[in-house]
Amino acid sequence: MLQPIVKTMPSYFKDSFALAKILENLKVSKKCSVFSFDAISMYTNINTDECLARLTEFLTRPSTETRFPHYPAKALVEALALVMKNNRMRFGDIIVQQLKGIAMGMSPAPAIANLFVAIYETEVIIPVFKKYLPLYLRFIDDGLAVWEHHNNPSFDKELLQAFRVAINDSGLKWTFTTLSNEVEFMDLTITLEDGTFLTNLYEKPLALHLYIPPHSCHPPGCFSGLVTGMVLRIYRLCSLGHHIKGWLKEFYGHLLDRGYPHAIIKPLFVKAVRRAVEYISSSEEYILQRKALSQKANNKLFLHLKYTPGDPDSKTIQKLWRDLVLLPPDKPHLTFLRNSLGERLTVSRLVIAYSRHPNIGNLLSYRKICNRPGLKVSSFL
Repeated sequence: MLQPIVKTMPSYFKDSFALAKILENLKVSKKCSVFSFDAISMYTNINTDECLARLTEFLTRPSTETRFPHYPAKALVEALALVMKNNRMRFGDIIVQQLKGIAMGMSPAPAIANLFVAIYETEVIIPVFKKYLPLYLRFIDDGLAVWEHHNNPSFDKELLQAFRVAINDSGLKWTFTTLSNEVEFMDLTITLEDGTFLTNLYEKPLALHLYIPPHSCHPPGCFSGLVTGMVLRIYRLCSLGHHIKGWLKEFYGHLLDRGYPHAIIKPLFVKAVRRAVEYISSSEEYILQRKALSQKANNKLFLHLKYTPGDPDSKTIQKLWRDLVLLPPDKPHLTFLRNSLGERLTVSRLVIAYSRHPNIGNLLSYRKICNRPGLKVSSFL
């Protein structure tokens, strides 16, 4: 119920790809600088009563109910109170109730926290500072903004301080980076040059690049998907060609370091680059149509298997499916058959969903702290 509302908030963006597209189409004054801001322990520092009061007031407004008729306001508010005020956690042999903050483990937590801040931004931050904020976006507890400087440096400094104070009055405390022409945000390095934004991939210095090694018991499609996905990510998030080439070379080197030979990597890279170029040159309408077509689930049948290298591969299984089930010799196509209600079957595609067997981590790591030997948690209270 909250997600459709959150997605309409002015500061919302979906992911790094959406952010890169926004920045690509944005032109700002040469007097602008860029900076990021980050909430300090967002989930645990949200005041439960304040959050519930703010969401209740917003969700029960006639204007909100008219704009978003998909939810019953009273029921939604009662549900929010139920999950926010009655959260229990088991830790070893004790059970505790959470008195402050929002439980990070519950599914509505990101939407609740997002909306808590977004309401304040929409009503206070953006209306007051809109003139000086050509861009203001936030991904849950990480924010990105572009500040257009005032001609008077002293007044500009006062305005910027007022903005920071206003952000910190939202019910959370935030830290801010220094205003400059470059900032690291999400998994991007964002550079502002003459009013135009350039994006490049960003990796933390301690990134270990521990991709699945070639001897790991994973379906072959996992490695192919890794290469395809990473190459497409590089093409979509990098603005400049030499950055793309640099990251492709680095990614190729990391795979060599993990033990993959050139004979396996090279053809996958060639195919992935061709697909990435085709993707970024396609229109947005075409991409959305392909995505909508692939997400149709009424024609799919899922076969769940534990992957074992000695078993028949997926191509063999797919061939058996086509020859024996979908279109057997001298038999009608599966979709021509009807069920007991007289409706035609829609299943025409088999999806092989592999899962892994338990690994060493599953066998040696404790999933429940009460299984550990020694004193119980209650003995420390």
